[in-house]
Amino acid sequence: MLDMAGSSIGAFLAFIMVTVGLKYRAAFMWSIIPAVLGIMIIPFIKEDRSKEQKSEKMTFRGLKLNWKLKLYLAVMFIFNLGNSSNTFLLLKAQNSGFSSSHVMMLYLIFNVSASLLAIPSGKLSDKFGRSLILVPGYIIYGLVYLGFAFFNSKILILILFIAYGAYTAFISGAERAFVAEISPHGYKGTVLGIYGMIQGIGLLLASIIAGAMWDHISSEAPFIFGGILGIASAALISVILNSGRSLKDIKRETQ
Repeated sequence: MLDMAGSSIGAFLAFIMVTVGLKYRAAFMWSIIPAVLGIMIIPFIKEDRSKEQKSEKMTFRGLKLNWKLKLYLAVMFIFNLGNSSNTFLLLKAQNSGFSSSHVMMLYLIFNVSASLLAIPSGKLSDKFGRSLILVPGYIIYGLVYLGFAFFNSKILILILFIAYGAYTAFISGAERAFVAEISPHGYKGTVLGIYGMIQGIGLLLASIIAGAMWDHISSEAPFIFGGILGIASAALISVILNSGRSLKDIKRETQ
């Protein structure tokens, strides 16, 4: 919630700077200030080392991951091949008739939506289970991307940005929580690092694929591709999360 709230404030300040006449370069230069302040705070954060940690070294090959986690990471990688940079969403909005400043406001609305829904979706995830949040989240993503492919109405584009914020709120917390919960005891940080690596590689490839589709097929093609992968990922994740042993059993084994 705080992450997206900070992004909301940043987008709002950038909008004001550009509106009053500052150039984009100046807005980027001003954004360095909060970045530096954030770095300066880090040394004052003290970690809790009271809990015992694993001391033996473990190689990537020697890290034994639960089969559900392996399948989930594989599906997540496939999904991310269609999850291109948000820049394509902003380009779509501009092509639909939004001015540059209004495109910035759409990005602000997306961040506000994600921030407001982050805590409620996290509570639902904790109370009713990850699948209740993750599966609808990926379905929302798929529908949003298909909406960007086929709709050009400004009102509908606005609604799609709000819904995209809901997807972000649904997935961000619940997905990391799920990955951490079924990771081997003492190696949750390592597995989250693997998760981030797979996600990053997928996102990089996604933007390359989307750019090629945009240039050589049509501006709708990246969104159709992403939408189909989003719906397919929701179906696969539903099967993974609801098959075999329960999450409580898996958590017991990893402790």
